[in-house]
Amino acid sequence: MNFDNEFGVKNRTDLNAFRRLVNAALIGTYFMEKPDIRKVWLDLF
Repeated sequence: MNFDNEFGVKNRTDLNAFRRLVNAALIGTYFMEKPDIRKVWLDLF
């Protein structure tokens, strides 16, 4: 879905930030359900 036309150009950065936040939350939830992957993930950072 493309909301740029609805929100306008000035809100595009906010929308992208929101999408990144949602993606980060989903990825975080996915990794937290898998302890082995979470351990590797934490070792990377």
